[in-house]
Amino acid sequence: MGKSKFLAALCAASLLVTATVATTVMAQDNNASTASEYTAKYQLTNENADENTQRTYDYICEMFGKNILSAQQESTWMDGGNADYEMDIIEEATGKLPAIRGLDFMNGDFDGVVQRAKEWHEQGGIVTIMWHTGVNGRGYTESLNDNPDFDLILTEGTPEYEAMIATGIRLPRL
Repeated sequence: MGKSKFLAALCAASLLVTATVATTVMAQDNNASTASEYTAKYQLTNENADENTQRTYDYICEMFGKNILSAQQESTWMDGGNADYEMDIIEEATGKLPAIRGLDFMNGDFDGVVQRAKEWHEQGGIVTIMWHTGVNGRGYTESLNDNPDFDLILTEGTPEYEAMIATGIRLPRL
């Protein structure tokens, strides 16, 4: 067996184990108790973290050194913009989905990313979101050509803030 086929088989095998474990444990934990009954197992540095964040952190800590959590970043520019392009391939090949789904606000897909993130979370998955953006808020290419200062971009009254708002970008609300 060639090296690339071996690595693909290894990744698929870890995906089968970890996606099943992640989805099952997260779903069980989400139904196990009410918010007032849950006691954190591991300490987060953010004392204001909500219960879901604490449960996710506890779960990741419990898996550390025992299992591998699989993840996949969606590529909305592939397959005609099909956000499930990679997820469909993985599920077809393994019968399972990754535990973690990566999403990107790039190209102004705020509503779509938020909707897909909510759906993934509701299925018991873990969500990560990033935003490849330039100062003008457009996309990946622009993100390569500048070095935005988000403290200034998100501070009302600064030229950077005004430039971002002038693009018509509606910043996401989760």
